[in-house]
Amino acid sequence: MKSYDFDAVAYDGEIYCNECLPDGEDTDHEDVSPVFADSEWDYYPTCTHCGYKHEYMSLTSDGERYEQEQAGPQPEDITISDSGPLGSLYSVGIVEGKFIGEYQTWEDAVAAVKEYVEGSNFFPTVWKVSDHGNACAIDINEEVTK
Repeated sequence: MKSYDFDAVAYDGEIYCNECLPDGEDTDHEDVSPVFADSEWDYYPTCTHCGYKHEYMSLTSDGERYEQEQAGPQPEDITISDSGPLGSLYSVGIVEGKFIGEYQTWEDAVAAVKEYVEGSNFFPTVWKVSDHGNACAIDINEEVTK
């Protein structure tokens, strides 16, 4: 797709596929704004009419993080989750893989993840999983305290 190509447009505050524009409107109308392939978004725009998710443009770093968090932990990612009595411990494991260990402090859990990824020379996404099962991607290099 060339930078000037587009399969979606913004019209009246909504996103539409070119084919889904309301009756009487077309992509040449002055109130219709193309979503060009070289544009950068914080999310992939979705057609209001048919629900199609347009993924042909670039995402900002916030958009990439949003999409990653929408997908959730994937196989081979690492999770740090609350465990033990009243969440007093932290369990570290690989999704669909081995259990790395259980640690008394957040700092120890993060240190174990750092040691594991550096030792294996494999740097997957690391997730903090709450006691309710909600996952949030974290950067272990920025993690100092919980």
